[in-house]
Amino acid sequence: MSYIPEIAARAQGLELSHEEIKRYSRHLIMPEVTLEGQKCLKAARVLVVGTGGLGSPLLAYLTAVRHKPEAAVSYYGVGIDQKLSLAKNMACPMMLHFGELDKYAPPEAIAQIREAHKDDPNVTIYEYPGCDHAFARKGGHNFQPYHADQADMKTLSFLVAKLIGHR
Repeated sequence: MSYIPEIAARAQGLELSHEEIKRYSRHLIMPEVTLEGQKCLKAARVLVVGTGGLGSPLLAYLTAVRHKPEAAVSYYGVGIDQKLSLAKNMACPMMLHFGELDKYAPPEAIAQIREAHKDDPNVTIYEYPGCDHAFARKGGHNFQPYHADQADMKTLSFLVAKLIGHR
């Protein structure tokens, strides 16, 4: 497996705590991640993930178009459709997750976002059928375990690929 040398160098000597091993146990068994990859993720620098609440999905998007993090992820994407004039400035790889039935980011907004980024290979958009807002929030009213796991695993694979590199 190959990793970005500077991140791999920072990861040397890093250990995962018992709590981290427990928390990331599903990731550690994935051949795309492994213990070495998880240590590199721990050593990695800038990434932005907005998972809802107080504008964080929009914050992830605005950071991606105004700055240059290594990667950005937005769950639910509320408000992004109001900032599409900035789409041409996308400065990093970005992944967006939307619930098909989300009233806060309705199908019309998702269509506008898709259209604005249709020619941008850096932007990946996923829509989850039958899911409402906050479908990936464990314990929440709209929690959908299967789709939450799908979104989380796609996010993890994306971040590993963007921050560490393909193996």
